[in-house]
Amino acid sequence: MLEIESRYEEELFGNVVPFWEQHSIDAEYGGFFSCLDREGRVYDGVKQMWMQAREVYMFARLWNSPWRQDRWLEIARHGWEWIAARGRRAPSLYHLTLDRRGEPLEDTPENLADFTSCFVAMAAAELYRATGEGRFRDEAIACLSVYERSCARVEMPSVKFPARMVYRQLAHPMFRLNVMLVLDECGVGEYGAEMDIAVDEMRLFQEPTTGLMLERRAPGGGFDLNSQDGRFVNPGHSLEGLSFALHRIRASKRRDHLDWALGAVRRMGEFALDQADGGLTYYRDALDLPSAKFEAPLKVWWGNCEAASAFLQAYELSGEDLFLDAFRSLDRFNFTRLKDPEHQEWFAYAAVDGRQFHTYKGSRWKTFFHLPRHLLTVVETARRIGYGRS
Repeated sequence: MLEIESRYEEELFGNVVPFWEQHSIDAEYGGFFSCLDREGRVYDGVKQMWMQAREVYMFARLWNSPWRQDRWLEIARHGWEWIAARGRRAPSLYHLTLDRRGEPLEDTPENLADFTSCFVAMAAAELYRATGEGRFRDEAIACLSVYERSCARVEMPSVKFPARMVYRQLAHPMFRLNVMLVLDECGVGEYGAEMDIAVDEMRLFQEPTTGLMLERRAPGGGFDLNSQDGRFVNPGHSLEGLSFALHRIRASKRRDHLDWALGAVRRMGEFALDQADGGLTYYRDALDLPSAKFEAPLKVWWGNCEAASAFLQAYELSGEDLFLDAFRSLDRFNFTRLKDPEHQEWFAYAAVDGRQFHTYKGSRWKTFFHLPRHLLTVVETARRIGYGRS
């Protein structure tokens, strides 16, 4: 584990953090640039609010870590002040997309508004842990409430389209769990019982005949295997949620939750690890029928990162070598196919066979979040494994 720990620590603090420190801060108008090319040049000044909140969260989390650097809290505050001044459209509600100066570019789609408050809650919680300022605690709690209410709203039948299938979404309990994990660890409140309920809700998305975690289930509790929408599997997303569950299980020590989570991680690995070309497959159909999503053949940075984190945590809690083997498989792919060998940071996508076909390092959907969180999670997990088995 020492080699893994040291390599990931060097990648995080010697490569990824410096890239975003140097290139993403908008010193003129505030907030962060996320659309950065291979060398860090800005190619689009649009500011997507998920990316703003995620970067605040990540810099604040790093300041709260053993590797604390004073400038990281300054960067987090810089981003937060822009969010507070420009991003709000109502109390604890936020726009989705703004121009560089902070003018809204579009109305926030209902299903995406949920997650904006989710990421702002995480950012506010880490800032509360860093500063002790009550305004951050209050905003974290308020944003979690907004997120929970909006999730319930988008799962209600539509008056406009009464015949539309209203699916339950895996994203809702898994991100609620993630937010509560952050708030709990930052001292915003105690969420133990609520987190265990969220794990139980995630369990309902494991389809019994395939054993796979599906993104959607029918309102009555069953599954719709007669449509592409109902059969949709996003392995990286499922494994990200399972990583959150394992994080909670390490503290709760719930044996029933552990047995379920390890089984689900094992099954998702069997289904989604590409044995021929490496990496994790992206969008899949639960019955291996065709997927009409054009991104389906790609290998995506965030899915590969989140899956690798889940596999290493599963190894930590089980000691089963198959999970360590899965982690090492993704580790090899990520460091040879997604890490840029010539410039800082990682590419967002690779082709199905691992070939590179684009040059950017950040976009409206890729920022300082999944990759640094993954690297930090691996360092922390490897340390615990090393201490526990030395």
